[in-house]
Amino acid sequence: MNATTKKRVIEFAGLLCDEAISETQMFQLDELLREDAGARVVYRDYLRLHRQLQHRLQSQSATPAVTEVIHIGWRDRYLWVIALAAVVVLAVSTLFWNRPALDPENTSVIENAAAIETPPIAVLTRSIDVEWGREKDRRDAGDGLEPGWLRIRSGVVEVIFSSGASMVLEGPAQLRIDTSMSCFAKRGKLAVNVPESAHGFTVRVRGGKIVDLGTSFAVDIDRTGVADVHVLEGEVVVSMTDDNEHVLTRQNLPQSTAVRLNPDDSRIEVIDFDAEPFASIQRERLVLTQPLKLQFDVGHRAGLYTGTNAPAHASGAMLGHERVWNQIAGDSAGTFVLADGNLCPYPLMVDYGHGTGDIDWNAASINGVGPRKARGVFASPVCRDDLHFKGNLGVHIAGLPAGRYHIYALCRSPRKLTGYYDVSIGVNLERQLAEPQELQPLGDPGAMSWEAGQTHAVGEVQLSGPNDYLTVITRYAEERSPLSGRAVLLGLQIVEIK
Repeated sequence: MNATTKKRVIEFAGLLCDEAISETQMFQLDELLREDAGARVVYRDYLRLHRQLQHRLQSQSATPAVTEVIHIGWRDRYLWVIALAAVVVLAVSTLFWNRPALDPENTSVIENAAAIETPPIAVLTRSIDVEWGREKDRRDAGDGLEPGWLRIRSGVVEVIFSSGASMVLEGPAQLRIDTSMSCFAKRGKLAVNVPESAHGFTVRVRGGKIVDLGTSFAVDIDRTGVADVHVLEGEVVVSMTDDNEHVLTRQNLPQSTAVRLNPDDSRIEVIDFDAEPFASIQRERLVLTQPLKLQFDVGHRAGLYTGTNAPAHASGAMLGHERVWNQIAGDSAGTFVLADGNLCPYPLMVDYGHGTGDIDWNAASINGVGPRKARGVFASPVCRDDLHFKGNLGVHIAGLPAGRYHIYALCRSPRKLTGYYDVSIGVNLERQLAEPQELQPLGDPGAMSWEAGQTHAVGEVQLSGPNDYLTVITRYAEERSPLSGRAVLLGLQIVEIK
């Protein structure tokens, strides 16, 4: 991927996060993501950083005096965000979308921002079969991490730093988090992925350090402090240091090379490269072992349902940091993004159907202006509240692996708050079930159990494999709501149960 492509992906991703992207730009982004694996990585890392900052800010309360500070756009400011992370995290929207721009030259705004608590320098994003060193060491997935020690006796944790660097740590291990760009590893096996936003990320070990040059690498540190460094991709600089951290000797390591840092004799020794011992803690492998969590925003206001504004989060099925939503269009296919910002390891096909009566899965997509065949993986929404048709509305998704899933369907219309809806959730459905779930208007107890009270339905499906279609069909219940209305499906949350 060249610099121009990267710049365009960042620009389009920022516009998308600001809900300011045009249809033409959306299709251009789609094309870039389809054709360039590097572009998909940049897109994923952008969403991950965005999600980290949002996670902290949504847990903070701002006074009216600084409310304006929090409403900013991301357009053309990605690098500025990285360079001034301590300030910009105070200036990122708590609402995810619809933010007026912040002028970096506006010093009065920056001064006001200083009054807000700074976010954590890292977030614990996964915790797999972990036995913690001590009870006070215990952390839960989604917890923010301040400077200090992580100690695990066994199991695996994943940490994502606010700089964008991510680290998977396997116990027994001891890691001290120092800053968003550095840590000290005393013992354990770890795999590190460093995007360009965190160029220079440093892992210090006893008597040495590893500095990234835009790469992924793995380190295995024994109980004596001897560290084996394996460069999985890109390049790193390894150094031996004295007690004052002055560099004694250094060496550049290219991809597929390895060295041993021995603090007892301040020596860098070349060893055989071997990536296999670290395969189980690579981020891509972890994604395959963890419950699949996907979110699809099919409404006209992307990102409206983050945090407790979404029922799966309110129920505890999704964690606070799992807040990435995919906008989908009818007849889409390709790679989507998981709720935690990682790329989904399975190719998915999403089909959108509607009709005057039963579902028509072959119907052309509608964009609110006229019929057309939507082709974008990340293109325009599948359904908007202003679509002028009645009858059933549905989405079905193929490509999910065999397993059991809980499906949360957000069905309502902001234009008709007193409307009743029916929704069916199942596998390979062609039409509404004989006895669909009946969704009450916004005042029903089920809807009020989560913030903002959008009506929703929860179903469970068992998929036998990728050829099964997870299906959701909704309709406006005219027999229970005499006045006219339209079928509306605003969002889907899919949580695999393991």
